[in-house]
Order: sequence, then structure tokens, then C-alpha cells
Amino acid sequence: MLKGDCELLPALCHTGVKAKIREGSMAVNHLSDEELERYLTGMIHHDAEVAYVERHLFKCPDCEERMKNMQDALDAIQAGLRLDDEETSGRP
Repeated sequence: MLKGDCELLPALCHTGVKAKIREGSMAVNHLSDEELERYLTGMIHHDAEVAYVERHLFKCPDCEERMKNMQDALDAIQAGLRLDDEETSGRP
């Protein structure tokens, strides 16, 4: 996380959920799985943090792909839960 991020988004500094991934000799900041999960499930309550995540997703294809995979997994889980509920309740 860059020093400026703490000044702009103190909520991110307190959560400590930034993931650093080494690519060659350059460190690249990617969103953590926790940040992506919180974004997908609507658990981010600060507009500045939502904007930060969305800006990152717009410019980082790796994190965008990870988010899409996570969303697909969440959708499959929800579909399975609905199917289980329908089977146990007798409703189609």
C-alpha cells in the first residue's frame, strides 16, 4: 500500500488487507481475497473504499479475473442453496 493510500483511505490502513505480490523486481499491489469478498458481498460501507476497489479493478485485469471467478463461485453456492431449499420444502 502506498503511503498516500493511508492519507486518503484510512479504513484500508486499519484493515491491513492489502496483498503484495512480487512480479520480477517490481512489487505490485493487488486486492486481497478478503477485499474482493467484502466488495462482492456488499460489506464495504465506506464510499472511499468502494471507489478504491473499483478503480483498482478497472486497471488490474488480474484482480478483475479473480473477482469474476469469486463471483461465479458465490453464484454457484447460492444456486445450490436455492435448489436444496426447493427440495426440502417441496416447492419447484
